[in-house]
Amino acid sequence: MMFGIMFALHNVDQYRAERRTDKIQTELQNRMPATVALFSPITKQSLSSEPSPNTDEETARLLRAIEVSTPHDPQVSVIVTAESPYTHCIITALPKRESLTPEDDWEYLRRQYLTGFPSNWEKDAVQAGFEGKEISVPDEKAGVFFNSRVPSSWGIIKKDDRVLGIIMFKGSI
Repeated sequence: MMFGIMFALHNVDQYRAERRTDKIQTELQNRMPATVALFSPITKQSLSSEPSPNTDEETARLLRAIEVSTPHDPQVSVIVTAESPYTHCIITALPKRESLTPEDDWEYLRRQYLTGFPSNWEKDAVQAGFEGKEISVPDEKAGVFFNSRVPSSWGIIKKDDRVLGIIMFKGSI
């Protein structure tokens, strides 16, 4: 009898957790169109050009503002294409500017360069995004950029008809 009660309580907890995860997922998805619209021509330009302290500071300010203004403390990152030998670069804002060199150059963004993706599903999802197609991420998969094991949402950042990057929210539960 005690085992039955414990099992029932476990099922109730699982149901509540799933409902909460679904609610967070929906809220993040609903926020994405307005978030994509926040990228100004300057921040869009910074996504498609060489790193520069001026544009990096503006981009970092926007990414941090998005993080603190979005419910559920999502980690915000943007993936862009990169020059050879790399294929892509994942950009996230540093919590505060960091000194890079003795000459007082400053770093505002963390850039993680990739030479490919360890899984085909993620490579296909990123490729679809950059081709302007619907991004399909399988359930319960975690990759270098996409993670469907946590509430998450993504959107396409475009300039005219050209895809500049994919923005990702990874929410916390």
